[in-house]
Amino acid sequence: MGEGWVRVKAALRWAFALVTARLTALVSYTTIGMGVVMLTEYIERAMGKAVYDKLEDGTYCGKIPECPGTIAFAKSLYQCQNELRAVLEGWLLVKIKHGDHLPIIDGVDLNKGIPVLKETVAHG
Repeated sequence: MGEGWVRVKAALRWAFALVTARLTALVSYTTIGMGVVMLTEYIERAMGKAVYDKLEDGTYCGKIPECPGTIAFAKSLYQCQNELRAVLEGWLLVKIKHGDHLPIIDGVDLNKGIPVLKETVAHG
C-alpha cells in the first residue's frame, strides 16, 4: 500500500476518534467508556443494515435505510463502505446536535441521555 493510503487511513482514524469524542461528550453518559462502547456498537449495527448496489457505470452506492439520508457513492465496494461509515458518523453528529430522535438499531438506543433543548428544531 502506498503513502497515500497510509494518509487516508490516518485521516479516517482521526475523524472517527473526533466523532467518537464529540458524540460521547454530547450524549453525556455517566461513564465515558460506556458511551464509546454504545456509540461503536450503534455504528457497527447500523453498518450491518447497509445495502449496496453496483451501478451501471461500475461504481457503488450504499445506504442505511434505518438512517434516512445516509448515502454514499464510490468506485469500489470497500471505498463505499468507508464513505458510508463517515456519512453515518456525520449524520449522527447533526442529529444529536439538533436533538433529533435517533432510530433504535437492534436494541441500541442512543436517545437515552441526549439533552433536548427548548429551542431545538426537529429535523427529518
